[in-house]
Amino acid sequence: MQKAQTTMKEENAAHLSPARSPEGRGSEPGDEILTKREVAARLKVSVRTIEQWQHDGHVPYLRISGVLLFHWPTVVKHLVEKFQIYRQE
Repeated sequence: MQKAQTTMKEENAAHLSPARSPEGRGSEPGDEILTKREVAARLKVSVRTIEQWQHDGHVPYLRISGVLLFHWPTVVKHLVEKFQIYRQE
């Protein structure tokens, strides 16, 4: 039982710790944990816009010890579900 608990703790720590990679800080490509500035750059909006969207509840985020972080797949999923996608034809 003790060994199983240690393994689970190690797996959780590995999942939460951001590994540096060319794709970002996530453990797998597309599974990045981003800063507010990085999210703003990906969405091509200002950091202030991200702050307003946070306030309005449009962008999900994590606050850990006062540090704001964003899980990119969750942000994208939330935006796609909450807002209509328009395509120019």
